[in-house]
Amino acid sequence: MTKKEAEKVANAIFDKLIVLLNQDNEALSKALNDVISGAEFHITDEEMYLGELARLETLRMLYQENQEFEKCAIIKHKIDAVKNKLNVVLNGGGF
Repeated sequence: MTKKEAEKVANAIFDKLIVLLNQDNEALSKALNDVISGAEFHITDEEMYLGELARLETLRMLYQENQEFEKCAIIKHKIDAVKNKLNVVLNGGGF
């Protein structure tokens, strides 16, 4: 096989891979949109508080690394409040 023939084969394979990737991305995007826009998508209070807790913990770690301790203290208070709300939800109190 010549170099030119090998390049033709490589280009053909590449083109087919691009088509397949685009199809997969379109299918994934459609599936996500269906779930998000449909009635099937529901975040529980527990999931909401866990997400917020993860976000706050990430901020706390960033502030701690940057030695921004005042911000760290503020975030710590927010973390404690979210943990309290999460405990209420987990123990059946709900909101």
